[in-house]
Amino acid sequence: MRDDLSLVEHLSSVIRRPGLIARLRLRRRDRVSAGLASTHAALGVLREASLLVELTWARAGSCTACSRDRVGHGGATGSGLCLVGALGVATDGDPALRARVVDLVWLQLHSGQPRRTANWNSRAAREALQVRDLRAWNDGPAHDAGQVAALLRATLRSTRSTFGRARAAADLAGPPDSV
Repeated sequence: MRDDLSLVEHLSSVIRRPGLIARLRLRRRDRVSAGLASTHAALGVLREASLLVELTWARAGSCTACSRDRVGHGGATGSGLCLVGALGVATDGDPALRARVVDLVWLQLHSGQPRRTANWNSRAAREALQVRDLRAWNDGPAHDAGQVAALLRATLRSTRSTFGRARAAADLAGPPDSV
């Protein structure tokens, strides 16, 4: 019983430390801002990838390298980008952003389906499996540039909706207390 009381007293003294609550609020706000910035960047990637697919779609087997320098600059005539290639070009080589966007598109592709149980050991393994899955879908005989672009636009709408809700929730948190 005495230990419980001393714990409560200790926690009370920690909470009363000047600025602690304000610092904790600011840290939370920083995490929320970083998440919103990441989602905002993903929206731009999805818009650009959708345009790239509409203009230069190809099956994965004939996809040009995922380098912005080679798209439209010296690429072979008739070359283009598959779904994953367009995402790679639109992220401009940012691996974290690419992983986030691949995840968003993969989740959109499989929305409305029963959850697949997967035991992925790492983010890299998960992304590799998602990329393989997206390439297989892109190369399906029933899919064309319109359907690939439609998937990207659906992902864009879904992400935009999520972004709006997250932004509204962040706005409800109010301004940070003065430090």
